[in-house]
Amino acid sequence: MTLPAGELEVVRTARRTEHHSVVTVVPLEAAENGEPESVAVHRDELLESFAGTCDAQVGRRHDGLGPLAPVGRQARRRARGSLTVATSTDVGCAPALLHQTTDSPMNTTYELTVPVFKKHLAALRAILDKAQVYASERNFDSAKFLELRLAVDMLPFTSQVTIACDLAKNGAGRLANVERPSFDGGEKTLAELQGRIDKTLAFLDTLAEASFDGVETREITFPIGGKETTMSGLDYARTFALPNFFFHCTTTYTLLRHAGVALGKRDFLSA
Repeated sequence: MTLPAGELEVVRTARRTEHHSVVTVVPLEAAENGEPESVAVHRDELLESFAGTCDAQVGRRHDGLGPLAPVGRQARRRARGSLTVATSTDVGCAPALLHQTTDSPMNTTYELTVPVFKKHLAALRAILDKAQVYASERNFDSAKFLELRLAVDMLPFTSQVTIACDLAKNGAGRLANVERPSFDGGEKTLAELQGRIDKTLAFLDTLAEASFDGVETREITFPIGGKETTMSGLDYARTFALPNFFFHCTTTYTLLRHAGVALGKRDFLSA
C-alpha cells in the first residue's frame, strides 16, 4: 500500500471494521486546491507506512470528549510541515496520533491548560467591560454587581472572579512546579477585578512549556475541603483545575446575564 506523497490530512473516518479503523487521507496540497482523490488506509498500514519517519504516540482519550476529531485547517497551519493523523480506533482503544519527527511533539498538559486559561480569562475580562458599559448607560454604580448572588448562601460575584483567577494561577503553577504569586484581595470595583485578571494573565505568560514535561504522571498534592489530596498531574488538570475554573467563569457570566447585561454564548467562549 502506497500513500500519497507529501503532507497528509485526515478528512474523515470512512468506516470501522472488526479489527481496524479505516481513515481517508488526501495530500494536503491537493486538499487546498480542490477536490482531490482520497485513499482509504487501515490504521495499522498507516503506522507501518511511516515506520522510521514518525513517532507513533498513543494518546489518552479525554473523558467526555470522545474520539479525537479530524485535523482542521487552523490546526494544519500551526503544524505546517508535519503529518498529524487522528483516528477513531476500536472500542476500548485510545485514539492514535502520528507526528512527523521534524516537529517537536506537543506537550499535552500545557496545551490543555495554559492556553485555555488565558483564552477564557480574556473573555472574562471582556464581559466585565460589558457590565461596566451596561451600568454607565443606566446611570448606576457598577460596584453593585460585586455583591450579586443567586442564593443567599453562595459566594458573591467578586469571589467568582477571584476564584477563577486563583484556579488558573495555582493550577498552572502547580503543574509547572513553580512558585505561585499571592494576590491581595479586597477588590471593590470591576476595574480592580480586571486588574486581578491582568496579573493572572501576566503570570501565565511566564510559564515555559518545557516546565510541564512529565507532569502527566507526576503527583500533585493540593488542599481541598480542608484536606490534602494527591493525584496525577493529568488527572489534576482534567478533573479539578479545569472543571472548577469553568464553574466560576460560568457563574460570573450567569450573574451578569441575570442582572440584565446583554451577553451571549460567544461572549463566554471568546474575548
